[in-house]
Amino acid sequence: MAERRYNDKEIAAIFRAAAEEGPQTPQREVARDEGLTLSELQAIGSEVGISSAAVAQAARAVDVRLGGASRTFLGLRIGVARTVNLNRRLTDEEWERLVVQLREVFNARGRTRSEGSLRQWTNSLRSPASG
Repeated sequence: MAERRYNDKEIAAIFRAAAEEGPQTPQREVARDEGLTLSELQAIGSEVGISSAAVAQAARAVDVRLGGASRTFLGLRIGVARTVNLNRRLTDEEWERLVVQLREVFNARGRTRSEGSLRQWTNSLRSPASG
């Protein structure tokens, strides 16, 4: 399998994040066989004093943001998604607080599900009359 290659926008976002200027949100616009590989990015980073680990972490963040394709209906987005890598597991209390916040934000009870260590909250529509 070919090593992942990053386009110019992704490269800029990776080096900004690796240099601690904050994450950027590039768009995937390049074929997999064009651009630079992670190894090449790490080599460039090391030349300017950015650690390989920081470049790798920034690249993972780019991949996570690009991973979620939103669903559409009649050309309109019908869902939202956000992935955040915490580098640790949520405690039961933190998970419960997160679910409460999701229910308030989306005005939906939703349903929770667990499979092994995976936890999921899925929004189900609630009629306005149920308040």
